[in-house]
Amino acid sequence: MSNSTTEISTPMSINDTTLTFINQTTLALLNLTDATSRIVVKDHPSPFGKCYTWEDAQHTVFQLANLCMAISFLTPSSFQYHVFFLRCLLLVGFVFFLLWAGLFVCMIDILVWNAIFVAVNLGHIGYLTYVNFPVKMHDQMEDIYSKLFRPLKMSRQEFALICKLGTMMTVPKGSIYAVEGISHIGDKVSILVKGKLKVTYGRFYLHHIEMNEFVDSPECDSAVPYVETDEKYQVTISASEESRILTWHYPTLQEYLDKDTYLATAFHYILGKDISHKLYQIQELLLSNPDYMRTLASRQSSMVNLRNSLVTQDSCLSLTKLNNIHMSGGLTIASVGAALKAKKAERQDTIETSV
Repeated sequence: MSNSTTEISTPMSINDTTLTFINQTTLALLNLTDATSRIVVKDHPSPFGKCYTWEDAQHTVFQLANLCMAISFLTPSSFQYHVFFLRCLLLVGFVFFLLWAGLFVCMIDILVWNAIFVAVNLGHIGYLTYVNFPVKMHDQMEDIYSKLFRPLKMSRQEFALICKLGTMMTVPKGSIYAVEGISHIGDKVSILVKGKLKVTYGRFYLHHIEMNEFVDSPECDSAVPYVETDEKYQVTISASEESRILTWHYPTLQEYLDKDTYLATAFHYILGKDISHKLYQIQELLLSNPDYMRTLASRQSSMVNLRNSLVTQDSCLSLTKLNNIHMSGGLTIASVGAALKAKKAERQDTIETSV
């Protein structure tokens, strides 16, 4: 009985061992096949960089970041604040990339790079905000800007920067701004902010200077920048009432304007219009009063010599040109628009390229 039991148990042990061996061998072969297939793929990559496996779509934050990028690049350049808008969208996109890299994929290099991009765009947005932030001005300066500078498409920021170069001065009633034959030209140029000034030649009254008019535009026009001259004012300018003027040191102002051809062109057009207005005032005075200034040697020449800059050959605006301009309706926006449009477009292209 004992022997039969032993004979039955022995074959069962052999079968179990054989089955275990077969299972282990099969598993090893499967693992070897899988490993071999991976080695083959690794050793023989596609020459076109073909992906054999695709990851699932990334998180929604990643998709939002790319959407912001796409919208920013589609912003039309005709939009006035397109550079500012583009920078803001880029900032939002980089913030989304930052969150995606730090919270979902945990990739330090993407995290660091996008943190740098966020910092750069924050700085640039701060700069654009400072440059384009609305400038608050005194009501009188606002009036000057609206009447003289804004029609020539000069921005409030540009006007404010020009004003900062000047000094606001009070001229008491009866005070002298310039003395005929004594005061040198080319040192200063001023605009009347408040009050009224009187211009005289000898004992003859010529005209008044009202608010928003330049005080000495003819003398400024005749002055040669950066060149000292012995030329003097040919008229006396005094205050008929307490007045306020914005005065610039002319060489400093000219140096600033030389850095921007558009600003220089616009500023000199405004000066030219002011000269034309003053000349027209004198002409009206002579036409309405035929006997006025009869004691002068030549009334025709005196009309010119009253403001010495109008006879200098180096003057930017000759007497003939001024007369033609005034007879055609003055320096209107239409008459200067073509010249300023080209300079404005050229400068805008330069600014956008640098931004």
